[in-house]
Amino acid sequence: MRGTRKRLGLLVLTLALIVGSGSLALAHSFSSCQTGEFCVFGVSGYSGDWHDPDTDDPNWPCCGHHGVQNDDDSFQNKETTVVRVFDGTNYTGGTKYCATDSSNDWNINDNVDNDGNSNDTLGTSTCPAGDIELP
Repeated sequence: MRGTRKRLGLLVLTLALIVGSGSLALAHSFSSCQTGEFCVFGVSGYSGDWHDPDTDDPNWPCCGHHGVQNDDDSFQNKETTVVRVFDGTNYTGGTKYCATDSSNDWNINDNVDNDGNSNDTLGTSTCPAGDIELP
């Protein structure tokens, strides 16, 4: 009986540590987007699921605490260059929007949000003609 209680206590402690570390992973926010990153958030106001690709990303993650594929509601661009977001993977489909350097949008316009699947860092300071420039 005593060994069973001890094992049960260890199991509860282990589960608490796992759950606690998972919630820490979800704590990414506007202020934690670092210089040189393009951060995408699944909820307006820089919260919810998030993804911060270091450079170009042909296929945003769809699931887990980094899952923002077709779920981009806010962004922060701390790159020193323009970032284009596409509605298809591998930079296909249409350009949904173009994020200028050092820009952010806490609530992406409804006609272009929730469609992002990939991003391309252009290495320029201006968006190509015809792109929807945000903000």
